[in-house]
Amino acid sequence: MSNLTYRDVAYSLTDARLQIIQLAKQVDEDGDSAAADVLRDEQRRLASFIHQMEGRILAALSPQVGERR
Repeated sequence: MSNLTYRDVAYSLTDARLQIIQLAKQVDEDGDSAAADVLRDEQRRLASFIHQMEGRILAALSPQVGERR
């Protein structure tokens, strides 16, 4: 079993997002702007998911609010 880290997952998701952006550009250049819009919407959803995931991980790794050592 491999040791996947958050960083590995984040890089993979970000790479997938960039590929979706490139595909949307290509589809738009081919004349299918409706499909390109759908792809752009999906990459925005993926970007939002990545952002939320990062926030949750950072929150889990951070000390509790108001907790003092």
